[in-house]
Amino acid sequence: VTDDGRCVTWGKHKGSSGPTIHSEREARDDSKAFIWQPSDGAKLTLVACGCKHTAALDDRGRVWTFGDNRRGQLGQRQLSSLPAACPSPLDQWGGEAEPAIKVA
Repeated sequence: VTDDGRCVTWGKHKGSSGPTIHSEREARDDSKAFIWQPSDGAKLTLVACGCKHTAALDDRGRVWTFGDNRRGQLGQRQLSSLPAACPSPLDQWGGEAEPAIKVA
């Protein structure tokens, strides 16, 4: 996480089940760093990385996940054999929830 609240990621993206938040064109260069921040201007405060998935916490208490979700790693309701290419906020399981304070 950068000082201004953005997520920097790099590594194998194209053809992998690992985290990817990049377009097909950008995914061809595994050595290039990519930067992501929620489009509403929220700043990221923590990022936790698993083997093939990532969770990020923003300054509004939302958890964003992306990457492999074959076993429910992303906390999203629907399992998928395809990686979640773009970070998605957890929907708090359909109810009002307290803001998150940590991701691991």
